[in-house]
This record gives sequence, structure tokens and C-alpha cells, in this order.
Amino acid sequence: MALFSSGIFAVAAVTLIIYSNTGLHLEAVAGPGMLGEKTIAIGQSVLNEFTTVTEDVKAGSTQINVADNVLNSHARFAGNLQAGELVMIVQMQNGPKSYINLDESGNTDNAGKYEFAEVAGVEEGPKINFTAALKNSYKVNGKTQIVRVPRFHSLNIEKAATVTTDSWDGSTGGIAAIEVKGNAVINGTIDVTGKGFNEKAFQKLLKSAADARKLSISSDTTGSRVYFGSASINKTLKTQCNGGGIVFLIITGTIEGNGVIHADGSSVMPGDEFMASGGQGGCVYVCSSQPGGNISITSKGGNALQEADSTQMLGIRGMGGDGGIIRTGDINAFSCSADGGFHAAVITNINGCETSDSAKAASGIVSASAISPYSKNLVTTTKLEYFAAASLNDAVKVSWVTTSEENVDYFTVERSLDGNQFIPVFKINGKGNSGGKSTYHFEDASQTVADCQYRLSQTSHDGRMETFPAVRLKQPDKAVETKLISVQPNPFGDQFTVQCTASEPGILDIALTDISGNVIRRESAVAGEGKNTITVNNLSDLPKGTYFLSLSTGAQKMSTLKIIK
Repeated sequence: MALFSSGIFAVAAVTLIIYSNTGLHLEAVAGPGMLGEKTIAIGQSVLNEFTTVTEDVKAGSTQINVADNVLNSHARFAGNLQAGELVMIVQMQNGPKSYINLDESGNTDNAGKYEFAEVAGVEEGPKINFTAALKNSYKVNGKTQIVRVPRFHSLNIEKAATVTTDSWDGSTGGIAAIEVKGNAVINGTIDVTGKGFNEKAFQKLLKSAADARKLSISSDTTGSRVYFGSASINKTLKTQCNGGGIVFLIITGTIEGNGVIHADGSSVMPGDEFMASGGQGGCVYVCSSQPGGNISITSKGGNALQEADSTQMLGIRGMGGDGGIIRTGDINAFSCSADGGFHAAVITNINGCETSDSAKAASGIVSASAISPYSKNLVTTTKLEYFAAASLNDAVKVSWVTTSEENVDYFTVERSLDGNQFIPVFKINGKGNSGGKSTYHFEDASQTVADCQYRLSQTSHDGRMETFPAVRLKQPDKAVETKLISVQPNPFGDQFTVQCTASEPGILDIALTDISGNVIRRESAVAGEGKNTITVNNLSDLPKGTYFLSLSTGAQKMSTLKIIK
């Protein structure tokens, strides 16, 4: 554990969260959070705009040709597409004669491939330019669409509000995609039920009802593809049930609330044909390093007709739609269901005994997946060991320790009083490239509110940023108890190593005094719960003699050892 020089202080309280290298990584340009705070209080809202590619796209491209580079035909954004914004690129089909995701041999080809790319600008053509090369290739005849994605700083969907999307029309739609730099609260609804593949857009391509129900979930387990649910209709084309659409949420901060997210297939309604089948469930992907709350997520198959019909024989009834796909970083943080829909209820007469049967279709996939949605593979450039916020008598001390740094330009500390709006309060240069431990500190003398939050971000020399989860500052009931175990070597030369224990994470005050009681050296260190090893360096100029090393946390009584140089 490294140390930093400090003035004399008494640590009255401390909150410490220890991280390894986790979290979502966002570009550091003005893009993330550029639309500010968003609250949807009531009614139904569509947040995305859509267009198509007009030429095939090769992997590695930084420019694409599109039908519309304004991407604001419904005026859902304040202006035209501009630099720093985000788009989702996704190929919806395998080819022009396969509106389901698989071809006749069960191959997916490019169907379902996607990525989120940051816009560098637009130009005549119309064309869209990107800040990084695209990971995937895309085909025009595979119905590749471009989705304009809002970049909010925070998002609040209240109980009476619903976020939805345009229905798939054969070229665009069916997707609700949102990026949030900070926290999201979902107490309302996000619903793309029946927004996926549908019979109206592809009547001429249908060969049979069986093809219409063909399973669109591939064996992909990495989250590198997304799928609409397949449509299902009966052979007379009188009744249709659409597949579920796609919900894709990228939340850097916390996501919580008591709301619901639906990407279900449509169900057969009372009065429809008995042989009609339910639509397949779509996809819900939630990328968040801090999921929580009581949010319910469903990607269920639609139900077939549930009115039992004694005139129908078992085996020719309508079928329930298969379940879809749900992928989150932690499936235990949500209530998830990708159940298949119910088959039509059928009454059969066997030896004079009537029997009703209404089994279910196959379930889909509910998976805990670490998803990397962005075009650029944003490798974490800092390994953060500790991040601490300590309440002092008249200030707050913020400290952190990195175990390695790569291409780091600077760190930024932000403060928030409500957990949503963070403001920068401190900036310090990083080590650039370092394989050893480095410790940083900042004293926030202007902060007087006890219940606040701090968070850390690092920005690399190429302008990329990583934001770590926030630390909530609280006042504990008691001080951290510490105990000095040993100092080695003793006698010491240029440095010595302290072995000590701490009852809980905290910031330690280390003082070196001479035999007259004069403080010769004072340092501070971040300590974790349990045993700690602390090295004190640069002691070559210290005169030979007897010294006393003291360790304390302000309110805690000092623990002292005699050492000799």
C-alpha cells in the first residue's frame, strides 16, 4: 500500500469501497450524458429515430452510407444528428428472402449482429462518420438499420409513463435503445411487446406457418447478437401474432425502481382463429454495473387461443410462441421470465372422458452476460484497488490507490448531493504508464453535507474515459480500531515496512516523532479491513537515532512502536 504526504488531521469518519477493474466504459468526449436529465412523467414516449444503410458495410469502416443522416424525422430529438451522439447499428435478417433470423439450414450469417458507435460527424452522401472503426460487417439486403440512441445523464420513468418504439415495418423500427451516463429509475414501463417481426411486412415471403414460427434464437451465448421474436400466423393469413421487439439499456450508474420491461410476443385474442399461434418473445439486454430495485423483465412467447374447442383434435391447434432472450450483468438483481406461451386449450373425448390440454411452448434464454456493446473495445486502463471518502473535522478527504495504470492522462473526482447530478471538484494528472501502486488524495474543504457521494473517473491520452461507481459518505458510529504489529527492518535505512491491522476500511494517520516528541514526518495511508502492509519511503536524510512510530485514526488512541535508524 502506497502513501502520500499530508498535513495534520483527525479522521472522524470514513467510508471505503474496494473495487477491482469493473464497470462500463464510455467515450470521454461530450457525448455521454449530453442530453442531460430526462424525466418521463406520463403517457407513451418513443425516444429513438431510425434509418437504413444504402450500401454494404465492411468491418473496420469508419463511415457508412445511409438513407438519412439527419435522423430526426419525428422530431424526437432537439436537432439533427451531430458529433458525440450514439447510434446502434444492427442487421435484422439473414437476407432478403429470410425475414426470420435463421436461413433454411439454421445458419445465422450476419443476422442479429450489432454494435453501438459514436458519431464523429455527418456529410453529404448522405453519410455518417464514426470515432472508431466498426467491429462487424453488415448487409443492405439483411435489413440493416441505424438507430439514433439518446444519451441521458440520468433517466426517470415514472409510474404513469411508458417508453415504447415504432413497430418493425420491414425496414426499420422495433427497437428501444437508451444510454444513461448516471443513474436510471424505472417505476413505469418499457414495452416493445409485438414490435418485432410481423406478418404484414413479409406476406409475400412466407412459405408456411411453420417457417413463420421458426426459432430465431441462435446458440450465441456472448450477447453479441440481438433478435426480434418471429411472427406467427395461420395458413389462411387471417390472424397474425407479432414477435417481440428489442430493449437495449446501457446504464453506467445504478438502475433501480419497481417498474416493468416487456419484450413479449403477441397473444391470440378471444374471437381469433383457434389454429393461430402466439408470437415469439424478443430480446431485453440490460448493461449496468449496479443493478438493483424490483424491476420485472419479461420476454415471453405469446399465448395461443385459450378458449377450449371440442371440435378440434389435439395436434392441429394453435401453438404458443417460444420465449425470447434476457441478458443482464446479474440476473438475480431482476425478476426475469422468458417462458414460452401457452398452446391452445383442446378438449378431447377419450372413452367418454373429456380432457383439456394447454401445454406451453419452449422457454427462451435468461443469462448473466458481460456485454461489450460499443464498437471500440474500451479496455480498462486503470486497476483501482481502493477508493475512499473520509469525513474530517472541517472537510472531506478523498483517497484512492491504483495498482497499475496504462495510458492514463488524468483523474477526475466528482461530487453529488442527490446521487444523480455529479459535478467535477478535483482533477489530477495520472502516472501515464505504471505497473506499481500509486496513491492520490484530495481534500474537499467546501463540503459540509454529511450525506453525499463521490465518484472517480480516469481519462486516457486518447480521450477515453472510465467511470467507477460512486461512494456514499456516511458517519459511522465508531472510529476504526488499529494495531501496530511490527516495523521491518529495525534498525531501518532509506525505508521501512509497517505491518498493522484495522477493524474496518479507513484512512490511517502515521506519525514519526523524535525522543523529544517533535513530529519529524507525518503521512496518511488507505487501509483495508484486516491485515495491512504499509511502506514508508525516502528516509535517507533522516539523522540516525531513536524514533517513535505512531498509528491512529484520530478518535482512536495511538498505537506506538520504538524504531531505530
